[in-house]
Amino acid sequence: MTRKLYLLRTALSIISLLTMLSVSLGAVSRLYTSRRHFVQKPFRPYGYYSLVGAHPKGFENFDTIQYWRKEDEQSGPDISERLSGVTADEGVLYRYRTITINRRTFVFTTRVVKSTSYSFTGRFLRTDFLNSELNFDKPVLTGTLTKYRRGKKVAEAQVKLSYFAGT
Repeated sequence: MTRKLYLLRTALSIISLLTMLSVSLGAVSRLYTSRRHFVQKPFRPYGYYSLVGAHPKGFENFDTIQYWRKEDEQSGPDISERLSGVTADEGVLYRYRTITINRRTFVFTTRVVKSTSYSFTGRFLRTDFLNSELNFDKPVLTGTLTKYRRGKKVAEAQVKLSYFAGT
């Protein structure tokens, strides 16, 4: 009888230990998952996007895409002077008519200036802009850039863009 009692106690101890270990591992797993989710890098895509490599045909005078939101940015006194839009054609600013930007996509159309406008449909290759290294040859965004003149498509190209936070 003592041997049976000993085996029963041992079995219960092992079951109890396994149960505690299971609960502990589950808690650690939940903590790791919630901490990993909580520590997600911020998405701050404010800055300048420039074409990587040679400019495609029809985009020889294309300069940069700028994205700023004054109400969200707190980095300096000159933020109100920064403008969002596309700069091309020797300094002409094409302000956004429509824009959608999130961790996955960047899509916009610009207003028409001197019968010309631009559109872009792209996706982010990376979103850690806050810690982005200064490498103007490393693309962070890829997509289709289109140029219109008098409402008709005059140029379209698959492009890669690098990022610069600005000064």
